[in-house]
Amino acid sequence: MEEPLNFDDKFKQAAEQSKIHRQRKSALFTFGATRLPYYFVAPSAINEGDTVIRKGEISTEKPALITGDNLPHFSGFGEDYDAHERQMSVIFGRGFHFPQLNYQNHSGSLEVVSKEEQKVLDELLQALDNEHDSLTAVVSGPEDSWALSILFYAGEMTRQSAPGNVKEMFERGRFNQDGFPGFGL
Repeated sequence: MEEPLNFDDKFKQAAEQSKIHRQRKSALFTFGATRLPYYFVAPSAINEGDTVIRKGEISTEKPALITGDNLPHFSGFGEDYDAHERQMSVIFGRGFHFPQLNYQNHSGSLEVVSKEEQKVLDELLQALDNEHDSLTAVVSGPEDSWALSILFYAGEMTRQSAPGNVKEMFERGRFNQDGFPGFGL
């Protein structure tokens, strides 16, 4: 029996194998919480040929500026990750320069289907297109690192949204006249 991966190995594996197949079409909100509904798809680690489908949603709070002590907070990603919250905060807060956000995962369902991963992905993508759902993401990665794969997606949405969020903050006077960030965001 293989020994379980430690957190660093899981992080590396997830970074290498995670893939965003479809993402939210609109940016994260600048002045409010944003819901990021998702499907996470992975080959089953138990039954070869089966696929695991997780449905859930990440809630993010409004963006703010990082100031050394304001690292992101993560919750709802399971016991394996709760024990490594500080490590995740440092990695995601500094390594990826996330804005000060709280990421709360709300797991909806977990299903195992007797279909190959690619067939499940194709069906999900087609169903979301047919429903004209522009908010739900489809992400794949290693089954035992699902939380990290979903956080990579949230990080990518944060990165893509940042220029528009900063522009909107300037337009609404959330920065002072000298061009230095105001701390009352």
